[in-house]
Amino acid sequence: MGERKAIANKLRKKIMDERKREESISAGELIDRIFNGQILKARGNLIFHSDAGGFSYKLKYILDKIDEGYKSFSQDNRLSILMFLSYLGIDLKSSG
Repeated sequence: MGERKAIANKLRKKIMDERKREESISAGELIDRIFNGQILKARGNLIFHSDAGGFSYKLKYILDKIDEGYKSFSQDNRLSILMFLSYLGIDLKSSG
């Protein structure tokens, strides 16, 4: 029984550590994730690891960056943005 508890505690700590890491991700790092093809990871961070204020700030930052540089983005980055916004729109619609 002690071994099970130790494993559960270890797993709980790993989850808590990951949660802390994700909660500390900046809006700029989310843009990097989007452009690096980590669209679902960026979306997940925004939805699951941001409080209401953080969500609003990060989303506004992302949208401002898209607005500022969209014409200069590569085709791949434009596709990543489109996919990110599409998934985010679906997620927000399904939760409301």
